[in-house]
Amino acid sequence: EVKGGFDFSGKCVKLDAAITMQPKLTTQANDANAVHWIGIGDNKHAFNGKFLGYSRQLSGLLGKPLFIKTDTAAFVEHISLKNVLGVDGGGAAVETNGGILGACIIEGDVIYTSTTGTYCGSLAAVNEEKGHILSCVHIGKVQGPDYVGGLVGLNKGHIVASYHTGYVISTSGESDRVYGTVAKNEDDYKVAGLYYNSDNLPGTNESGAQSTSDLQSESFVTEINVCKLNYINEGTASTGLSEQMLQHYKDEHNFHYRPGAYPLPD
Repeated sequence: EVKGGFDFSGKCVKLDAAITMQPKLTTQANDANAVHWIGIGDNKHAFNGKFLGYSRQLSGLLGKPLFIKTDTAAFVEHISLKNVLGVDGGGAAVETNGGILGACIIEGDVIYTSTTGTYCGSLAAVNEEKGHILSCVHIGKVQGPDYVGGLVGLNKGHIVASYHTGYVISTSGESDRVYGTVAKNEDDYKVAGLYYNSDNLPGTNESGAQSTSDLQSESFVTEINVCKLNYINEGTASTGLSEQMLQHYKDEHNFHYRPGAYPLPD
């Protein structure tokens, strides 16, 4: 419907159950009966509503990113992607994010099947100027053709309290095109509390390096939650978020990390 011009403005979509996006749990990307996802929206028709995933798993994504493009009023929350089979695009959750992507969790490797495209990341290829990525996690490897970020390819907006743990691989073979969190960031003042696993990426020289044991510690949970609260306390003028969204993000039951094998946001 989004491709047809209905952008879901003022509408809310709720995921009421986990979904396997393939005929069987054992389906592989090269199987004849594998289902290829076409993506929500396209480059000319962005999703602009609410999508609440309630952390129910979407398993077996193959084809286009879950969302091709989201606009400034879009609010995509608590998506849980697992066992991604392959993505023809630059981000598993969204190709181009113009809205809010919150508490998104991707578990497992994200391999990009396309051989073109300058930027890619596990979450998004591009986070636009008014885009917000809040408290999101990728646990696994991410591999793409050119500039590859553990979280995002190209960032123009806000990314806060998020981390990647796993390898980052560019099939270009160029070591200077691999980054633990963001491949290219256009405004350092809009990012805060981004972390990556330095055991897997020892030579990137980025800020936010954490060992595996650090990422799994209770002190890291405290640190990343403090970062989240500090960002909220900057207020509407600095963050670009509404008072209602800031209050939602402040709630300990929303986007708040809890200790675990790797901490995940509620």
